Amino acid sequence: MRYKYSILFLIFHSSIFAQLSQDSSTIKQAKKKWVISVNANTVGILPYKDYGATFNDGFTVFTNHGNDQDRSYSLGINVSHFLSADFAVRVKLFKTQRKIITYVNSQDIQYSSIPIPQGFLDTFSLSQNDWGVSPGIFYQIHKKKFSFYCGLDIEYISHSKTNLIETQNSNSGYNYFRQFPKGSSFGIGSFLGTDFFVIPQISLGTEFSLAFLRTNFKGLYYNRRTIGISQVLDFERNIMESYSRTQLTNPRASISLSFWF
Repeated sequence: MRYKYSILFLIFHSSIFAQLSQDSSTIKQAKKKWVISVNANTVGILPYKDYGATFNDGFTVFTNHGNDQDRSYSLGINVSHFLSADFAVRVKLFKTQRKIITYVNSQDIQYSSIPIPQGFLDTFSLSQNDWGVSPGIFYQIHKKKFSFYCGLDIEYISHSKTNLIETQNSNSGYNYFRQFPKGSSFGIGSFLGTDFFVIPQISLGTEFSLAFLRTNFKGLYYNRRTIGISQVLDFERNIMESYSRTQLTNPRASISLSFWF
């Protein structure tokens, strides 16, 4: 299904620009050479999703149960330089922070083969950061107060370690701390966007993108369990883990504020 959406996405690229290129009323803004954009992006899925049974066991809590407090965000900045009236190069820098806290009544859940003490509230928290850079090139067409563009970029994303904490709030409850190794993703992306010019120097925009990425993780998986409010150590272990996969990302979106010079 994901690949069908990708094909439609690329066809959409082609059809829009084929029509716009034939429009004699297209307006060029040749004098604008530099663009600086600040972006708010969709956060996207956790890079560790589908990573082993242990992680999935805990992660399902965030998607199926509880009252989530999602404090995640993704922000970025683009710097573009026009080589001609239509073609430009750009560099995109971004940071994504994932931070989710959820409170779950243990009477409502049962996962793994380990019985959970009944009748108290569990707290789950997840934290993870990404840093990324994407140099690329794009083609842009101006029409009245709008511009339309599409392009390709090379994406590199550095994934921090992921912390997954479970606190069972009772005197005899278990407390888990799981830390997954850091990793990175590398690949090629495609993007399509539009800008609306409030004035010739300022525009508001939206952008949609996909990327085909190779993701790698390697390092120590750390797991610790303590008991009760006094945090008496029950067990801890370190396991060397490595994991790789190649995948097409889900469609991503962003909104932007741009300044043209």
